Amino acid sequence: MLHRLETLLETPLATALGSAATLVLAAGDKPPDTQKPQLALLATRLTRAPAAPDSDAAGREPAYASTMLTLTASAADPRLFALPPGAASRVAEVQSPPGRLLPQADAWVADAAGLHLLQAPTAPVRALLRGTAVKGYQERWAARIDLGLVAWAQQPDTASDLLGQALAVVLGQLFELDLVDLQEAPPDGGLSLRLLKPSARLLQVDRGLAAAGNVSWHRAAAQLQIDGELVQCLTMGVADPASTIKRIDFELGRLRADGTLGQDTGSVGG
Repeated sequence: MLHRLETLLETPLATALGSAATLVLAAGDKPPDTQKPQLALLATRLTRAPAAPDSDAAGREPAYASTMLTLTASAADPRLFALPPGAASRVAEVQSPPGRLLPQADAWVADAAGLHLLQAPTAPVRALLRGTAVKGYQERWAARIDLGLVAWAQQPDTASDLLGQALAVVLGQLFELDLVDLQEAPPDGGLSLRLLKPSARLLQVDRGLAAAGNVSWHRAAAQLQIDGELVQCLTMGVADPASTIKRIDFELGRLRADGTLGQDTGSVGG
């Protein structure tokens, strides 16, 4: 789950650092084993804000089957992407790059020919198809993710510069995201988690010094808080059957003017 967030940040961080430092997905609580500077990235905790006093399970929303597709562009037109038959009306969202929502009509339309983007994309395109109602529920809550960055280097200026560079990348990447898919449910049902509108804030910066053999290592660390709306959806297969009232037949007794009891019949609906 939280590793999905680290994966989103891993590539841009590695690109920014280049050969200056080694990037690891770890706590970074110890100096590296090599002589090369190191940057550690780790998402440690997801917590949900306390529920309102009057909230209960009755506030849950219906769940719907959904499928996330990674689309391939047409060889003849890089703006056209094939969709499964009959899926045009079920496109609920389009992402490009993953995590960035494209506005419907302003950036994309879907019809029988497929998904049309108004401009050729420069990143992978994903589409979420919404299906029928299923057994389960969906909940929305305010939530936060705790994220740590730790830079190790043998010179204090190097450690400080590495941390500053990493912070700029992480804050910039999260600023560009509309959502983070933390867990995707399999086609036959399960749990999906996504964080909408992630907003990163720097909470704390600290530094330290540690020895590894005969070498002194300088440590520069930062703690970040990522706030957003957590959408939790549990799907459990086909929805339970439900009955629909199509017609109501009734009999109505009434007192006539002469004092006798009369009876009327009728129906409402089909």
